[in-house]
Amino acid sequence: MSDDAPIGVLCLQTSFDKIPGHIRNPATFDFPVVYRVVEGATPQRLVREADPALLEPFVAAARDLQAAGVAGITGACGFLVLFQAELAAAVDVPLWSSSLIQLPMVHRMVDRTVGLLVADETALSPRHLAAIGAGDVPVAVTGMAEQPEFREVMLEGRRDRLDVDRLAAEVDARVDALARAHPELGALLIECTDLVPFAHRIQARLGVPVFDIVTLTRMLHASLTRHPYGR
Repeated sequence: MSDDAPIGVLCLQTSFDKIPGHIRNPATFDFPVVYRVVEGATPQRLVREADPALLEPFVAAARDLQAAGVAGITGACGFLVLFQAELAAAVDVPLWSSSLIQLPMVHRMVDRTVGLLVADETALSPRHLAAIGAGDVPVAVTGMAEQPEFREVMLEGRRDRLDVDRLAAEVDARVDALARAHPELGALLIECTDLVPFAHRIQARLGVPVFDIVTLTRMLHASLTRHPYGR
């Protein structure tokens, strides 16, 4: 498979600015990406309500991406992990719905508590972790739902223009609080795709490996586009 093999992305219905580092900004990757927005799949319905009625339209979108010729499919919201098994079974190409599917692997690598930076801490349930066999992984969770910029733009969709500096400061504050409460952290996993652009800031503050949907998608794309090694 050639280096320009495209990756499909299942997207929520949102309209705010997608800055570099976000999975919905094509400049984030050095390979093609194909986007499919699932109409009606709002953050409220997927993140906070875990609406099972969304499964069918996400399956349809995944099959549409496969028909368009993508080499693999991912998602633009970590809470899509609830549908991982059903979505993967619905298509014949690799499908990784969420950054969270890395959680068991990350824990095995560091053998310490893994920090989770999520959109809404109260919405993350044992069902989400059980969906990827991570129910027994020790985690320390912090969320962004009470941070004004994140809540107003990402969760509630009150406006499209994002104040990047304001959001960065909110991320810094949550990460610092997590580090103070859990000095034993061995790694951090970003559930929320909206926060990946700040991964470098997070790593600078924590000094641990940081994983997200972009690290996972780059790895999977590399696994689909292998080349001979030089002699």
